Amino acid sequence: MTNPITYELLNLAQRAGAQAADYIRQSRYGHDLEIQTKSSPTDMVTKVDKETEIIIKETLLGARPHDGFIGEESDEITSSEITWVVDPIDGTTNFVYGFPVFAVSIAARDGLGHTLVGLVIDVYHDDYFYATLDGGSFLNNRSIAVSNTNSLSQALISTGFSYDKTTRISQAKTVARLIGEVRDIRRAGAASLDLCYLAAARTDGYYEVGLWPWDYEAGTLIVREAGGVVSSLTSDQPSQELTIAGNPNIYKELRELLLVG
Repeated sequence: MTNPITYELLNLAQRAGAQAADYIRQSRYGHDLEIQTKSSPTDMVTKVDKETEIIIKETLLGARPHDGFIGEESDEITSSEITWVVDPIDGTTNFVYGFPVFAVSIAARDGLGHTLVGLVIDVYHDDYFYATLDGGSFLNNRSIAVSNTNSLSQALISTGFSYDKTTRISQAKTVARLIGEVRDIRRAGAASLDLCYLAAARTDGYYEVGLWPWDYEAGTLIVREAGGVVSSLTSDQPSQELTIAGNPNIYKELRELLLVG
């Protein structure tokens, strides 16, 4: 059951997220996106990413000025209590191209490292995925749960690819090895939404290399509160090394198959 502080954090995240999503929609057309690159020529960032993060930060810290903040596009602000973990536009490449899979991701983490609130807004479809610790997962105020698919051979698996050329080639080999063992594979291009689609039973499993906390923090809570499992190869927490998620029936088999590679 959601306690009053967690409820306050969720309301604030939803307010900041709604403002961010509205700004992204308004900025998508008729504006110069001022596209730059970061880690590689294919890793894009736009003026809208940066401005959206400012909107979110000002809303969150305006209401709670002593909180910490970790965002993809700005320097970290530390706190011993609540820290917000934010991706202003997850799926920037999709946003630039107008491919309708990009999201705002906001999570609130306490001083012990527990994620209390996770919110992911599918901007194009105006869908709000959210969860609170021990409070369940929801899509637009409707409770959601992971699928009950019980065989990897019948499972729809999603994944993503790195911006680094060498890593992509290795990931393609993994896909080639998996494709004959599962129902099919999807690549949407936004990790936070991949996790939410799993939570809402739109897929059965997910894995990806190279994610950062702002990519997976909110989505991980949403999956877990929907009854799913999320981990890395070496611990029960997702990581940059590899994030693996699935419904409880196929998760172990998916993990073992990925370990083979």
